[in-house]
Amino acid sequence: MAAYQDSVLGAATMDEQTEQEECIRVVVVDDSENAMRAICALIELEPMVEVIGRAGDGVEAIAAVASLNPQLVIMDVNMPHLDGLRTAGILSAHYPDLRILLMSADDDPELPNQGRLHGADAFVPKHELIHGLSTAIKELYPGLR
Repeated sequence: MAAYQDSVLGAATMDEQTEQEECIRVVVVDDSENAMRAICALIELEPMVEVIGRAGDGVEAIAAVASLNPQLVIMDVNMPHLDGLRTAGILSAHYPDLRILLMSADDDPELPNQGRLHGADAFVPKHELIHGLSTAIKELYPGLR
């Protein structure tokens, strides 16, 4: 009986580890606390995506990525100290496996191209986040349920 319990308990632990490994670990970067809360709330609706850290500017984002090792950074373009484009360039150079999704309230049609030039993998205008964030994450991670 004890061996059966051990094997069942061991299997549960393995399933929990597998589930944790499947979750996409995200750091959200925005200098607006209201935007940060809204983005985190949208991410919470995604069953396999987990916010593991937050940052208010590019400098904090670099530190968060170094310490938390996320798979995805969702980052505003316009921030103080170090903007999202320059931060994306630094992060993509140092963490080639990191995915970067930029967002902005600006309507500049060149921002998606500028983002790609700086190493970003995706761009979502902030006014499209409600529907566009989930779509963009699923495009970056096609196996995501």
